[in-house]
Amino acid sequence: LMFGTLAFCLWCTTSNRNQSIKTSQLSSIKEPLSSETLVFHDDERVRQTTTLENGMELEIISRSVPITDDWTVKVWEMFKPSSEVEKYWQHLTVIALSDTLDPFGLVTWPGSVIAAQEMLRYRDSIQGSTVLVLGAGPGVEAQAIAALGASKVVATDIHPTTLHLVDYGAKEAGLDSIIETQGKLFFSAIESIGLC
Repeated sequence: LMFGTLAFCLWCTTSNRNQSIKTSQLSSIKEPLSSETLVFHDDERVRQTTTLENGMELEIISRSVPITDDWTVKVWEMFKPSSEVEKYWQHLTVIALSDTLDPFGLVTWPGSVIAAQEMLRYRDSIQGSTVLVLGAGPGVEAQAIAALGASKVVATDIHPTTLHLVDYGAKEAGLDSIIETQGKLFFSAIESIGLC
């Protein structure tokens, strides 16, 4: 068991390398409704509008995340997450935490980069393995692990919009046949990949 700063990654060698990948989230991803290129500090980013499973439109923006000096992964984040963060903090004063979805996985955390960099040390163990990412956020570790040769990456998060972002990024990166998303908690996710 490898503990990343903000995500936990668990890998195991599977006996069946040809297991089918569930793509229930991917089937709902449609082409962007609109697209605009923005430049922030010499970093070109693409802003798009996508449609979530529930039919709601969401503005998203790309982010190139440097893993090493010569390797980046491109993830998609919520364009303006501050409104979701504000709702979260307002709800904490009114209702129980369990009734509110954590919005902080809608953007990339620095800890996800550290966890992805740590995976480089375990490249040989990752190749051909199934890897479980808990608290996947927009998918930095999931994409990095898939690129390092995992046969399957199961990315989990509690927030359905975050899972949409992971699916969208995986599809854009051509990794959608390796990365699968599941909105499950720790033990359910481990059971789903056959570890328990």
